Amino acid sequence: MDLSSLNWEKIKKEALRLSDFEAIKKELQNLTKEIQTFDIHQHLSPSAKKRVKEFEKAYGKLLGKINRAQREFDREFNKALTQLKKTRLEAEKHVKKVRKKAQDHKNKLKKATSNLKKRVTKKTVAKKKKTTTKKKATKKATTRKKTTKKTTRKKA
Repeated sequence: MDLSSLNWEKIKKEALRLSDFEAIKKELQNLTKEIQTFDIHQHLSPSAKKRVKEFEKAYGKLLGKINRAQREFDREFNKALTQLKKTRLEAEKHVKKVRKKAQDHKNKLKKATSNLKKRVTKKTVAKKKKTTTKKKATKKATTRKKTTKKTTRKKA
């Protein structure tokens, strides 16, 4: 809708006319009184009266059908609305479960990465300490003792 093509003056006048609620109310009351006092049957011929009665019956039947259709529509709409609300609640529960699982998984991953980082830093620190504190000792060559032959003497 193009705003430049609207007739703003006409819209303004119509809004002002409709906004004068008291004037509309008085006009409606006058029309109601006039309709109540007007007797259509005085001004109609017998054949026209018969047609009016037929129209009134048809109107009554049509009104009944409309009311039944409206009730049926309201029932179906309420059923659909109830089902939609249930589905929404189930979906919200499912989303909450998925979010909780994702949060738990995220926490597990954080914990695992922090543990892994701690292990890695401990190993590197331990390796550094080993290289700095451990001194290489030179091994002395082991010398063999001379073996002497044992002789046994007799005692006198």
